[in-house]
Amino acid sequence: MDLFLIRHAIAEERRAGLPDAQRALTEKGRTR
Repeated sequence: MDLFLIRHAIAEERRAGLPDAQRALTEKGRTR
């Protein structure tokens, strides 16, 4: 069985050296 977790919220902009999984959610993303 495979399990895929997908982020469905708005996160902060990408930055060099910061993995996608470490990007914080924006205020709009948190309320979503």
